[in-house]
Amino acid sequence: MIRNPAVKALLTAAAMMVAALVIDQYFRNQARSLQYLAYLVYAAGIAWVMIPHAHASRQSLGFGQLFSTGFRCFVLVTLLMVAFTWLFMKMRPEIKSESLTEIRKELSRQPDLTPDDAEINMNRAIKYYDGMMVAMAIVGYLSTGALITVLLAVGITV
Repeated sequence: MIRNPAVKALLTAAAMMVAALVIDQYFRNQARSLQYLAYLVYAAGIAWVMIPHAHASRQSLGFGQLFSTGFRCFVLVTLLMVAFTWLFMKMRPEIKSESLTEIRKELSRQPDLTPDDAEINMNRAIKYYDGMMVAMAIVGYLSTGALITVLLAVGITV
């Protein structure tokens, strides 16, 4: 039985990466809806760290102690998933290309933008794309991890 929370977080991140790769390889057309599977794995991993920790304690743990345990897990998972996201985007440049094509189409449909303004916005999108993907991964994984951890900590302490 695995008891170390850091090992559990590493295994959770690895399972999320495998899920992302399987979805990308075999279910690319349904990738948007199936990406929630990775978040389900994320929630299960955080629960896997928090629930046994609460049960192993000889005393009743408060919200802060439980949140702290979950926090350490989701921060490590976030760090690993952000690195994975960056690496994945570098290995699959066609995703960036397809996304930028969609952005260009969307900009051309906006009647309030002149062609020059649309081109300026497109150049910004190209310039900041990688940074925005990493920032979105950071915010997404941290906020989701915090929400899951709060809900679990409240549920366990009740």
